[in-house]
Amino acid sequence: MKKGSLIKTILISLIAVTTPVFALSVTLSWFVLAGGQNEAIDGKIGLRNYFYDGDGSLGHPYEIVYPSHFYNLTRLQNLGIFPESKHFQIGHYFDSSAGVEPGYYCLDDDQQPVKYLDMDGFSEPLLPIGEEGVPFYGDFNGNDIPVKNLTVQGYPEDIGVFGYIACEGNVHNLICDNLTIKSLGYNADVQAKDNILFSAEIDDTFDELADDFTKNASLFLYTQGNTTGTELRI
Repeated sequence: MKKGSLIKTILISLIAVTTPVFALSVTLSWFVLAGGQNEAIDGKIGLRNYFYDGDGSLGHPYEIVYPSHFYNLTRLQNLGIFPESKHFQIGHYFDSSAGVEPGYYCLDDDQQPVKYLDMDGFSEPLLPIGEEGVPFYGDFNGNDIPVKNLTVQGYPEDIGVFGYIACEGNVHNLICDNLTIKSLGYNADVQAKDNILFSAEIDDTFDELADDFTKNASLFLYTQGNTTGTELRI
């Protein structure tokens, strides 16, 4: 065999051996960086960001900073992605280096820290968080950051910002400003006087004076199949 052919054969052999090793190294590196070996991927499922940060643990909750994060929670919860207790919070902790007083903030469209989460950009109502088939088992901390202009639509048995919370679930420090609840009722003869969802005898959390939970709430009563409803503003 000629010397040049021998060198060429050796090089081809080396390439054939090292290419799989290199590919395996890249794959393992990506897996480790992405949180492999059953470690949670911070704020990610696959390659898509569903939350700003967090792994759902007590010390590192999933963080809801943009309106899309709140929407993602409603969708993922009702798809059964969280069948066990996970921790969620509104806001990310920013220190003085962000030009604000240290504390929990959301971000606006310009990625500037703000003390509210404005859901006004969603043209369609959101689903309640949790339903009878997939109740909310987690812990949700609103951090006293108002969720503004939220519209939720669902059926009477699972209606509300949180439609169905398991015994293990917990929701606290949640403030809603200008909250709209759309109930897709079943009774074609629903009258305003028949509505007891906002009854003080049952629950006063929707009282306008109880601003520790919500302000300026609205209830829309719908008959099944109709697209217009009767507004009851309290």
